[in-house]
Amino acid sequence: MDYSFSVYEGKESINLDIDSVSLIFALEGKITVINEENKSVYSEYSFLIRRAYQPLEFIVDFKKIIILSINKLSFNRFTLFNWSDSLVNKSTDNEIIESFLSVIKSIYEDDIFSADINVIKLINYMRSNNKYKDISFLNDNLLVKEVIDYIDSNYKEPLTVSSIAKKFYVSTSYLSRIFSETMNISLLSYIRKIKIYHLAAELIFNLSPQDSWRNYGYESYETYLKNFKSVFSVSPSEFLLKYKRNRGKDYNVSDLTYIQVINLLENKKYLK
Repeated sequence: MDYSFSVYEGKESINLDIDSVSLIFALEGKITVINEENKSVYSEYSFLIRRAYQPLEFIVDFKKIIILSINKLSFNRFTLFNWSDSLVNKSTDNEIIESFLSVIKSIYEDDIFSADINVIKLINYMRSNNKYKDISFLNDNLLVKEVIDYIDSNYKEPLTVSSIAKKFYVSTSYLSRIFSETMNISLLSYIRKIKIYHLAAELIFNLSPQDSWRNYGYESYETYLKNFKSVFSVSPSEFLLKYKRNRGKDYNVSDLTYIQVINLLENKKYLK
């Protein structure tokens, strides 16, 4: 399970990993967020979810926030696809906040097993929540959304920008431009990342042998290795060693933050 959290106060500079799904929680005061077109204000004890690869937003005003970032590999790996069916008619904002606060509480108490369990619950509450499903940044461009869905369903195929453009009856230059403008990442880079993330997941969880790259449309091991290094900056074997080390890293929650979290869990002021 690969996740991390950070606590920010005042005017600290905030860095969000484009490859992670992040939950940003207003522990004290409001949060003001801006992007190229909109300005949004989130009240105290509310949250926003930032999807992997979502165009950059800027958190410009806040008092104290906690950001929990879950690596996209773990987020997808621990999604229980049928779990959200039972939550269709249920608002999950409160469940998300409770699970989120329970993660922070468990980390402070050095109960990593409980923290991992609550992260899994949190992942699935997030997947069934409108704040995650509402990919408003794609609503104005159905083509980009359809291309993303196509790639996510056919990532094992030998995908190229030109083959996808042909599939959707548009020019390569137009598709490349509109995708980059919408997603803040080139289409070629997105294809490469999706393929490599799935391959990395297979390596981590021992779902397939070392030569599984052959099933992903790569013409040679050298091409696969080059793409893997371009995404993770290390070889597959080095990636596995790094992943195993990261699983054991410590997270520190301050006494004050812990007290605030405990008080919220007890008084439930976040309930809506």
